[in-house]
Amino acid sequence: MSNWSKPLPDAEAANARLWEVPDLGPPKNTLHTARHLEELEASAYEEGLAEGRKAGLEAGLKDAQALIDRLRGLIQNFSKPLDQLDAEVERMLVELMLKLARELAAREFKRDPAAVAGVVREAIRAITPAPREVRVFLHPDDAAALQEIFAQQTNPYCHLVADPALQIGDCRVTTDTSTVNARLDARVAELAQSLFGEG
Repeated sequence: MSNWSKPLPDAEAANARLWEVPDLGPPKNTLHTARHLEELEASAYEEGLAEGRKAGLEAGLKDAQALIDRLRGLIQNFSKPLDQLDAEVERMLVELMLKLARELAAREFKRDPAAVAGVVREAIRAITPAPREVRVFLHPDDAAALQEIFAQQTNPYCHLVADPALQIGDCRVTTDTSTVNARLDARVAELAQSLFGEG
């Protein structure tokens, strides 16, 4: 066995002092009771739970906001085609209404050919200045029905002309200087133009 302690030389031995344990004060780490440990554990648990809830809530809100933003984007993307669809449905409804109006007018003119007289008068009024001689082109059935009505008028310069190329309810008025197209299709097209606002 080796001896670790060696005698100090006399010169050093005179200056040597005995080592003493430094005073560290009372011990800081006291032993805890079981009750104190349970309280520490419960406190740490509650603190961890509160931090976990807070972190979970923040993460949940962040995820919810991302989902809301995504849904908003989807809704906006869906609304664009719906706007286009609304415009298309509106256009189709107007076209259907115009077709129905054309059919109803044609039926009315077939049922009461004298109803064309109002169309003729309106077409003649559309010509300015007032014409001296007027030729009114009508479907042969309309011309025959209106012959009696126009024969009673005192204007000898208004001539009815049967035109088999025209449909029942159509009317074309001409003078030496102008023409008014009062065909049913032209009147419906004019109505469509005012409804659609197109040129």
